Amino acid sequence: PPMDVHYGALQGFRKDDPAIHAKHGAENLASWRRDFSAAPPPMDEQHPHYQPPPAPLTESLEDCQKRVLTYWNSTILPSLQPNSNVLLVAHSNTLRGLVSYLDKIPIENVPQIHIPNSVPCVYKIDPNTGETVSPLVETAAGGSRGRWIFSSENHMRLRGKIGGSGSLTRSIFEAWDLDGNGELDGREIQIGLRGLMGGDDVAVAALAGKILEEIDKDGSQTLDLEEFEMHALDACRKFMPGLMEEETG
Repeated sequence: PPMDVHYGALQGFRKDDPAIHAKHGAENLASWRRDFSAAPPPMDEQHPHYQPPPAPLTESLEDCQKRVLTYWNSTILPSLQPNSNVLLVAHSNTLRGLVSYLDKIPIENVPQIHIPNSVPCVYKIDPNTGETVSPLVETAAGGSRGRWIFSSENHMRLRGKIGGSGSLTRSIFEAWDLDGNGELDGREIQIGLRGLMGGDDVAVAALAGKILEEIDKDGSQTLDLEEFEMHALDACRKFMPGLMEEETG
Protein backbone atom coordinates (compact mmCIF):
# COMPACT_ATOMS: atom_id res chain seq x y z
CA PRO A 1 0.00 0.00 0.00
CA PRO A 2 1.12 3.63 -0.54
CA MET A 3 3.31 5.11 2.18
CA ASP A 4 2.98 8.45 3.98
CA VAL A 5 3.82 11.83 2.43
CA HIS A 6 7.54 12.31 1.66
CA TYR A 7 8.63 15.35 3.72
CA GLY A 8 11.71 16.15 1.64
CA ALA A 9 14.48 17.92 3.55
CA LEU A 10 12.39 17.53 6.74
CA GLN A 11 12.31 13.73 6.48
CA GLY A 12 13.46 12.18 9.77
CA PHE A 13 12.86 15.29 11.89
CA ARG A 14 10.14 15.59 14.52
CA LYS A 15 7.38 18.04 13.69
CA ASP A 16 7.96 19.86 17.01
CA ASP A 17 11.76 20.10 16.59
CA PRO A 18 12.73 23.65 17.74
CA ALA A 19 15.47 23.91 15.11
CA ILE A 20 13.01 23.13 12.31
CA HIS A 21 10.56 25.71 13.64
CA ALA A 22 13.30 28.33 13.90
CA LYS A 23 14.53 27.67 10.36
CA HIS A 24 11.23 27.43 8.48
CA GLY A 25 8.61 29.09 10.71
CA ALA A 26 5.37 27.72 12.11
CA GLU A 27 3.25 29.00 9.20
CA ASN A 28 5.28 27.16 6.56
CA LEU A 29 5.38 23.98 8.63
CA ALA A 30 1.60 24.06 9.10
CA SER A 31 1.08 24.61 5.37
CA TRP A 32 3.37 21.73 4.42
CA ARG A 33 1.57 19.41 6.84
CA ARG A 34 -2.06 20.37 6.13
CA ASP A 35 -2.45 22.07 2.73
CA PHE A 36 -3.17 20.08 -0.41
CA SER A 37 -0.55 21.44 -2.84
CA ALA A 38 2.24 22.75 -0.56
CA ALA A 39 5.44 20.68 -0.43
CA PRO A 40 8.47 20.99 1.89
CA PRO A 41 11.91 21.83 0.43
CA PRO A 42 13.36 18.87 -1.46
CA MET A 43 16.13 16.80 0.10
CA ASP A 44 19.55 16.73 -1.55
CA GLU A 45 22.06 13.91 -1.99
CA GLN A 46 23.63 14.71 1.38
CA HIS A 47 20.45 13.87 3.26
CA PRO A 48 20.77 10.59 5.22
CA HIS A 49 17.47 9.33 3.75
CA TYR A 50 18.23 10.28 0.14
CA GLN A 51 17.36 7.72 -2.50
CA PRO A 52 18.03 8.14 -6.22
CA PRO A 53 15.21 8.46 -8.79
CA PRO A 54 12.51 7.33 -9.22
CA ALA A 55 12.22 8.02 -5.47
CA PRO A 56 10.80 11.52 -4.92
CA LEU A 57 12.79 14.34 -3.32
CA THR A 58 9.70 15.84 -1.67
CA GLU A 59 5.91 15.57 -1.88
CA SER A 60 2.74 17.52 -1.27
CA LEU A 61 -0.49 15.82 -0.22
CA GLU A 62 -1.52 16.17 -3.87
CA ASP A 63 1.50 14.11 -4.93
CA CYS A 64 0.72 11.53 -2.27
CA GLN A 65 -2.89 11.38 -3.44
CA LYS A 66 -1.75 10.53 -6.98
CA ARG A 67 0.13 7.50 -5.62
CA VAL A 68 -2.85 6.52 -3.48
CA LEU A 69 -5.29 6.72 -6.38
CA THR A 70 -2.99 4.65 -8.59
CA TYR A 71 -3.17 1.89 -5.97
CA TRP A 72 -6.89 2.48 -5.41
CA ASN A 73 -7.73 2.11 -9.10
CA SER A 74 -5.32 -0.73 -9.87
CA THR A 75 -5.76 -2.89 -6.76
CA ILE A 76 -8.62 -1.88 -4.44
CA LEU A 77 -11.47 -1.21 -6.87
CA PRO A 78 -10.91 -4.42 -8.88
CA SER A 79 -11.11 -6.41 -5.64
CA LEU A 80 -14.55 -5.04 -4.70
CA GLN A 81 -17.45 -7.42 -5.11
CA PRO A 82 -21.12 -6.82 -4.27
CA ASN A 83 -21.66 -6.98 -0.48
CA SER A 84 -17.93 -7.43 0.16
CA ASN A 85 -15.75 -5.60 2.69
CA VAL A 86 -12.21 -4.33 2.15
CA LEU A 87 -10.10 -3.10 5.07
CA LEU A 88 -7.54 -0.34 4.39
CA VAL A 89 -4.89 0.47 7.01
CA ALA A 90 -2.60 3.39 6.23
CA HIS A 91 -0.93 6.57 7.46
CA SER A 92 -3.22 9.52 8.20
CA ASN A 93 -1.95 11.57 5.23
CA THR A 94 -2.49 8.64 2.90
CA LEU A 95 -6.06 8.41 4.17
CA ARG A 96 -6.54 12.19 3.94
CA GLY A 97 -5.65 11.97 0.26
CA LEU A 98 -8.14 9.17 -0.29
CA VAL A 99 -10.89 10.80 1.78
CA SER A 100 -10.53 14.10 -0.08
CA TYR A 101 -11.01 12.15 -3.33
CA LEU A 102 -13.95 10.03 -2.17
CA ASP A 103 -15.76 13.03 -0.66
CA LYS A 104 -14.81 15.41 -3.52
CA ILE A 105 -13.49 17.94 -1.01
CA PRO A 106 -12.57 21.38 -2.47
CA ILE A 107 -8.83 22.01 -2.31
CA GLU A 108 -9.24 24.95 0.07
CA ASN A 109 -11.09 22.71 2.57
CA VAL A 110 -8.58 19.84 2.61
CA PRO A 111 -6.79 21.25 5.73
CA GLN A 112 -10.08 20.67 7.62
CA ILE A 113 -9.95 16.89 7.07
CA HIS A 114 -9.00 15.21 10.36
CA ILE A 115 -8.19 11.49 10.62
CA PRO A 116 -8.24 10.20 14.25
CA ASN A 117 -5.77 7.38 14.83
CA SER A 118 -7.09 3.81 14.74
CA VAL A 119 -10.79 4.68 14.50
CA PRO A 120 -12.48 2.82 11.60
CA CYS A 121 -14.34 4.84 8.98
CA VAL A 122 -16.81 3.12 6.63
CA TYR A 123 -17.51 4.15 3.04
CA LYS A 124 -20.02 2.36 0.85
CA ILE A 125 -18.61 2.08 -2.67
CA ASP A 126 -20.45 1.13 -5.84
CA PRO A 127 -18.12 -1.59 -7.27
CA ASN A 128 -19.26 -0.79 -10.81
CA THR A 129 -18.56 2.95 -10.78
CA GLY A 130 -16.13 3.34 -7.87
CA GLU A 131 -18.34 6.15 -6.52
CA THR A 132 -19.29 6.53 -2.86
CA VAL A 133 -23.00 5.91 -2.30
CA SER A 134 -23.35 6.63 1.44
CA PRO A 135 -25.50 9.66 2.37
CA LEU A 136 -23.63 12.97 2.47
CA VAL A 137 -23.23 14.54 5.94
CA GLU A 138 -22.10 18.15 6.48
CA THR A 139 -18.60 18.51 7.95
CA ALA A 140 -15.99 21.22 8.43
CA ALA A 141 -14.38 20.13 5.15
CA GLY A 142 -17.63 20.56 3.24
CA GLY A 143 -19.31 17.16 3.50
CA SER A 144 -18.41 13.49 3.95
CA ARG A 145 -19.90 10.12 3.09
CA GLY A 146 -17.74 8.27 5.62
CA ARG A 147 -19.03 7.04 9.00
CA TRP A 148 -16.66 6.83 11.97
CA ILE A 149 -17.18 3.80 14.22
CA PHE A 150 -16.77 4.49 17.96
CA SER A 151 -17.27 1.21 19.82
CA SER A 152 -16.39 -0.68 22.98
CA GLU A 153 -13.52 -2.32 21.08
CA ASN A 154 -11.68 0.99 20.67
CA HIS A 155 -13.08 2.58 23.81
CA MET A 156 -9.97 2.14 25.97
CA ARG A 157 -7.74 3.76 23.35
CA LEU A 158 -10.20 6.62 22.85
CA ARG A 159 -10.53 7.14 26.59
CA GLY A 160 -6.76 7.33 26.89
CA LYS A 161 -6.60 9.99 24.19
CA ILE A 162 -9.41 12.04 25.68
CA GLY A 163 -8.15 11.74 29.24
CA GLY A 164 -4.46 12.17 28.41
CA SER A 165 -3.00 14.14 25.55
CA GLY A 166 -6.42 15.21 24.31
CA SER A 167 -5.34 14.80 20.69
CA LEU A 168 -8.54 13.00 19.69
CA THR A 169 -10.73 15.49 21.55
CA ARG A 170 -8.90 18.40 19.95
CA SER A 171 -9.25 16.79 16.53
CA ILE A 172 -13.00 16.34 17.03
CA PHE A 173 -13.34 19.92 18.33
CA GLU A 174 -11.50 21.37 15.33
CA ALA A 175 -13.50 19.24 12.89
CA TRP A 176 -16.83 20.34 14.43
CA ASP A 177 -15.85 24.03 14.65
CA LEU A 178 -17.35 24.86 11.24
CA ASP A 179 -16.81 28.62 11.38
CA GLY A 180 -13.33 28.32 12.92
CA ASN A 181 -14.06 30.75 15.77
CA GLY A 182 -12.70 28.47 18.51
CA GLU A 183 -16.15 27.74 19.99
CA LEU A 184 -18.86 25.13 19.38
CA ASP A 185 -22.52 26.08 19.36
CA GLY A 186 -25.54 23.79 19.36
CA ARG A 187 -25.78 23.64 15.57
CA GLU A 188 -22.11 22.66 15.16
CA ILE A 189 -22.45 19.94 17.81
CA GLN A 190 -25.57 18.64 16.05
CA ILE A 191 -23.80 18.47 12.67
CA GLY A 192 -20.78 16.78 14.26
CA LEU A 193 -22.91 14.18 16.04
CA ARG A 194 -24.83 13.45 12.85
CA GLY A 195 -21.53 12.68 11.16
CA LEU A 196 -20.63 10.20 13.92
CA MET A 197 -23.99 8.58 14.46
CA GLY A 198 -26.23 9.07 11.46
CA GLY A 199 -29.86 8.82 12.52
CA ASP A 200 -32.74 11.25 12.27
CA ASP A 201 -32.24 14.98 12.80
CA VAL A 202 -34.76 15.27 15.65
CA ALA A 203 -32.97 12.69 17.82
CA VAL A 204 -29.53 14.09 17.02
CA ALA A 205 -30.67 17.66 17.72
CA ALA A 206 -32.05 16.60 21.11
CA LEU A 207 -28.79 14.82 21.96
CA ALA A 208 -26.75 17.86 20.88
CA GLY A 209 -28.82 20.03 23.21
CA LYS A 210 -28.26 17.67 26.13
CA ILE A 211 -24.50 17.53 25.56
CA LEU A 212 -24.26 21.32 25.26
CA GLU A 213 -26.22 21.73 28.50
CA GLU A 214 -24.04 19.16 30.28
CA ILE A 215 -20.67 20.61 29.19
CA ASP A 216 -21.45 24.35 29.10
CA LYS A 217 -20.34 25.12 32.64
CA ASP A 218 -20.20 28.91 32.18
CA GLY A 219 -23.70 29.18 30.66
CA SER A 220 -22.50 30.89 27.47
CA GLN A 221 -24.42 28.50 25.14
CA THR A 222 -21.11 27.74 23.42
CA LEU A 223 -18.15 25.49 24.25
CA ASP A 224 -14.52 26.48 24.05
CA LEU A 225 -11.76 23.90 23.69
CA GLU A 226 -11.00 23.83 27.42
CA GLU A 227 -14.62 23.04 28.33
CA PHE A 228 -14.83 20.44 25.60
CA GLU A 229 -11.61 18.68 26.61
CA MET A 230 -12.51 18.66 30.31
CA HIS A 231 -16.05 17.37 30.06
CA ALA A 232 -16.52 15.65 26.68
CA LEU A 233 -15.81 12.11 27.90
CA ASP A 234 -18.25 12.34 30.81
CA ALA A 235 -20.98 13.70 28.52
CA CYS A 236 -20.38 10.95 25.96
CA ARG A 237 -20.59 8.28 28.65
CA LYS A 238 -23.82 9.77 29.96
CA PHE A 239 -25.67 10.35 26.70
CA MET A 240 -23.98 7.93 24.24
CA PRO A 241 -23.27 4.75 26.21
CA GLY A 242 -23.36 2.71 23.01
CA LEU A 243 -20.37 4.65 21.68
CA MET A 244 -18.41 5.01 24.91
CA GLU A 245 -19.45 2.07 27.06
CA GLU A 246 -17.09 0.70 29.69
CA GLU A 247 -15.41 -2.59 28.95
CA THR A 248 -16.11 -5.45 31.33
CA GLY A 249 -14.39 -8.70 32.16
